[in-house]
Amino acid sequence: MVFGVSRLHNIVFKSVFALSIALSSTRLFAQQAEQKDQIENAFAAPEQPIANAQDCQWALDQLQVREAWHLLSQQGYSNPGQGITLAQLDTGIIPLRSLMKTSDVSQGAWGLQFSPGQTALLPGLLNFVQPNLQPLDNDPNSPSFGHGTSTASLIVGWMPETGFDWSFIGIAPWVKLIPLKVTDSVVMVGNMSTGGTADLKNLAEGIHAASRMGAQIITISLGALFDSSNLIQEAVKEAIENGIIVIAAAGQTVPINMIPLPARLPGVIAVTASTRKKTHWNEAFVGRHIAFAAPGAGVCHITAQPTQKPLVNDSESSDLIQMNARNGGLLKFTEGLRNSSGTSYSTAFTAAAAALWLQRHNREELARLYGKKNISALFERVARTLAMETPPDWNTQRTGAGILNINRLLAAPLPCESKDTFSSCAVKSSSFLTSASR
Repeated sequence: MVFGVSRLHNIVFKSVFALSIALSSTRLFAQQAEQKDQIENAFAAPEQPIANAQDCQWALDQLQVREAWHLLSQQGYSNPGQGITLAQLDTGIIPLRSLMKTSDVSQGAWGLQFSPGQTALLPGLLNFVQPNLQPLDNDPNSPSFGHGTSTASLIVGWMPETGFDWSFIGIAPWVKLIPLKVTDSVVMVGNMSTGGTADLKNLAEGIHAASRMGAQIITISLGALFDSSNLIQEAVKEAIENGIIVIAAAGQTVPINMIPLPARLPGVIAVTASTRKKTHWNEAFVGRHIAFAAPGAGVCHITAQPTQKPLVNDSESSDLIQMNARNGGLLKFTEGLRNSSGTSYSTAFTAAAAALWLQRHNREELARLYGKKNISALFERVARTLAMETPPDWNTQRTGAGILNINRLLAAPLPCESKDTFSSCAVKSSSFLTSASR
């Protein structure tokens, strides 16, 4: 994730480098350049090539995804994530074919929900940066360009041909994923994002819109440091009361170790990053607001790779994707795999896990037994107490309860049974839910 504009520099550099005025101008500029690099990686670090299949497999192994799919299939759910609607608030999307089972949303409600027509799937409700346009990630000059696409691939990606002996598959490929574009830059400072095109109002309105669209999960791999107007807090509160599980990235790298909004808000599930060696990623933020970790350091994902290759006559048979750039010109992409690090990816994994959990337990049944407003707290409590792998040296006070294990999450028992009523379930689950708060 990235910053990179003058307004951000004015805000951040004045505070971070206030004590540097005695240094030479050369030294000061060097420090500023280093600081800018840190901020630009605040949720997702630069991409790296894939060296081997294990670069992509380790995260699925750590989460025990295949075991979780098997458990679902035994329960009669052969399509992981089917029937669940997930809203992704991010930089928009590049409509890669590996994110869509079909480009015609009328043919089925799974994968990335995107209409190839002139207007968005829900005109005026999916793009808060360029209202009434498709939620495209269309500014190649933005330092966060491609962020929404990469994180979405961990949920609904499907790439049969990878160049290795396996296929890339997202954790919940049958989820109905609705992309909402709320910013060009995934770090927001004050009331203005670093890209200058999105503010906190966009993020809050995106959360409200996701609630109106019937989303059951909201995933937010971005953040703001301050929100004096409480717009985000009010939107999050409404979403949780409507039965939506809200998951947000804990952030990393920025010199001030402050869990961003909305991750530090009450009821939001703040996710940090773990490594291949099952340690806490040392660049991720720490603090009491963090619920738990999921793989985030060196994670394999699908990416849109710019290309100058010519399009074939039949664009449907071409492996190229094209779209118009924000400021004119034609953008062309091929699909590929890359490695990146960031709590953004941990958040996407957790959102996919929540989708499988809702599918396993039936969201309507959960609402009947526990009440809509308690669904998010129930998910968090089950995950933190029954679905963690906690290494011996894990700091549960600073880095969450441990590392998420999706198979354990789906196998974990709930406090109530289907024969319970709302009243009897309230008695059984009261202490369990109360202890979910951090």
